[in-house]
Amino acid sequence: MTQKQLAGMVGVSGGMIAQIERGTKTLSLQLGKMIARALKVDILQIIGRD
Repeated sequence: MTQKQLAGMVGVSGGMIAQIERGTKTLSLQLGKMIARALKVDILQIIGRD
């Protein structure tokens, strides 16, 4: 999946996803939950906790 595809699924720009991946933008809990739902994973996988 591309950043653009994920961004479209969660309603943000591809640039925002890129910034989060680079660590220049902080991931909000709300956006983390939306990404987790889009990827069908647990939120803990998104925020890096086991």
